[in-house]
Amino acid sequence: MTDRMPVARIPFGTSADAARDAVRSCLDRAEPPIAEVARHLSAQTGKGLRASLLLAASSGADGQVPAAAVSAAAALEILHLATLVHDDIIDDAPTRRGQPSVQSRFGRKAAVLGGDYL
Repeated sequence: MTDRMPVARIPFGTSADAARDAVRSCLDRAEPPIAEVARHLSAQTGKGLRASLLLAASSGADGQVPAAAVSAAAALEILHLATLVHDDIIDDAPTRRGQPSVQSRFGRKAAVLGGDYL
């Protein structure tokens, strides 16, 4: 017989907000010279579709989501954000979601470093 530790779970209804908070928290901890880029990205909000799908898929019949799924959803959103930053560099996009793109505001080098950091 093995003793299993209970898995921390949170309500599905609050899991998307928890994932968004985890993304912001991660970006807020960025060290210079990435901190300014991270603050710029943290101020922008996306739809969080990928995170929502992951959370929905991990939700149990009891309407609870494992806390680890919230971390995974946040990581997925950060990875997606990195691809958007790099995509804007490749496309030389001046804006992203109606705001100046990272490369437009901070330059290509800072955008590459910021995307790589993410």
